[in-house]
Amino acid sequence: MREVCKRLSFTIFIVAIFFLGSIAPLPSVTYLSTGSNRIQELFNLVSGGTLSKFGFLALGISPYVTSSIIIQMLSKDIVKPLARLREQGQAGQVKINQIIRICTLIIAAISASTLVFSAKLASTFGASINVSTFEKVLLVCIMTFGAVTVTYLGEQINKNGIGQGLSVLVSFGVLSQITKSIKIIVQANNHSAAYKQTLGIILVSVLAMCILAVYGNSKEFKYHIQSSKNDKYIRAHYLPIKPLMSSMVPVIFVSSLYAVMNVLNLHFAWNLQWTNLNTRQGFVAYVLIIMIFTMLYNLVQIDGDDISKNLNKNSSYIINVPVNETSTFIDKNVLKISIIGGIFLALLATLSIISNFISPLKLNLGLSGISLLIVIGTISEIIHQARGLVSKAKYKPIMEES
Repeated sequence: MREVCKRLSFTIFIVAIFFLGSIAPLPSVTYLSTGSNRIQELFNLVSGGTLSKFGFLALGISPYVTSSIIIQMLSKDIVKPLARLREQGQAGQVKINQIIRICTLIIAAISASTLVFSAKLASTFGASINVSTFEKVLLVCIMTFGAVTVTYLGEQINKNGIGQGLSVLVSFGVLSQITKSIKIIVQANNHSAAYKQTLGIILVSVLAMCILAVYGNSKEFKYHIQSSKNDKYIRAHYLPIKPLMSSMVPVIFVSSLYAVMNVLNLHFAWNLQWTNLNTRQGFVAYVLIIMIFTMLYNLVQIDGDDISKNLNKNSSYIINVPVNETSTFIDKNVLKISIIGGIFLALLATLSIISNFISPLKLNLGLSGISLLIVIGTISEIIHQARGLVSKAKYKPIMEES
């Protein structure tokens, strides 16, 4: 229990640093008062709620998540050197992580430059930057360093804290958005029939999102495994595949894509309807892209060939599946489960948009099922790790005695 308290205290300490860094004002930036908008909501989801504050850690986790997804996709036999590193096990993964950090730095610098040098985009996030070019370059360097700092904070939670580092930081940003949404709802209270109807729709949609998020986070398909060295069937040995195995990653990536397209649309006045989630075309395109990317990302995450090779090394096989068909069997089932997961994620991502469509009052709360999924997943992971640490502490004296 002492170890749990120690790790929990460390995690709270890191989260406090993250909060202070997200609100720490940037030099030479004038902060304006602006309302919430769709571009803000998209960027807040991918950054962990930091970009709307436009502080030192404004870019949040977005550069790291984006670079991580890109490198993982490219390492799937697309770029041969990355594919070879992927096959080298732990040693190769260390090198891949170094490449991800370098890509994080590059993406962070590009993102910061876009924000700082585009006055129209900066004003969208409630900031005005009217300074010299040298000072703007300095701001880009500070924001880039801030993105690297967020990655470092997440890694420290992984090593010395509890929970998955970056998910914990994102969850904190999500929780701050929830309090902001509650404040908007309270301030909009005018005791009218329209307000009561809107409040009812919001409560029903939030309840539905919570139920879907809890169910989606816990649901898994089990494929039982048997060892050829042991004739006895052990029920606990199985290959688990979750519909939401990729968690919030596909939605964060698609939201990043939409956020970038909205920025380009705003800057160049392209008037692209499919980038606007408030239009029918934008809504349908958003759903389809989430579903497609979920399937692609899951197929990268769970490779039938890799699992088949690992099972053969351990003299194991999936029950009722011929050994030479294991890889095909896994790929087919991952694809089927990914379709379910894609529909699930699309529903979670769009319930808040649908509720806003049908509500008499347009409050634009920016609260989505994906935000709740992130929080619920993070809480589940913290509880799971805490139980593991407590169990380890109980068995340690027995191991020492023996």
